[in-house]
Amino acid sequence: MFEASLELGPPPSEGEQTIGTRLNNSARLLKRAGHEVVCASSITEAQTYAMVTPAADRICAFDIFLSDLDLPDGSGRDLMHNLAKCQPIHGIAVSGHGTKDDIQSSIAAGFSCHITKPVNWDELKAAIDKISAEMGALAEQAPRK
Repeated sequence: MFEASLELGPPPSEGEQTIGTRLNNSARLLKRAGHEVVCASSITEAQTYAMVTPAADRICAFDIFLSDLDLPDGSGRDLMHNLAKCQPIHGIAVSGHGTKDDIQSSIAAGFSCHITKPVNWDELKAAIDKISAEMGALAEQAPRK
């Protein structure tokens, strides 16, 4: 099971360690499924969470970044693009827009997949499972220190 997903939304309560993007229902479902979730209320806050020193066995502060694309203070695509320039990151874009061009723009920004709202739990879970499997395969191929 992978830990944190980055989501933009309400600030985390004291003691929580996760990030979010106006995806409160998704955050609750992820927590119930055993994932660690950190919510951020702005792009700046999300970037701050993403830049914290990761645990010794991690490349990034979290495993999967989950973000709405239409954020109050900017674009989720721009945020993903900027985060991906700093470190390897896996992300899931969530948007009310789901045309072929919208999906291609999300993938070009660095997201692993694009989910159109309303978010379907089975689709979100499948996307997380797919990314987790890819991350596991990459970890197995990495040289041991």
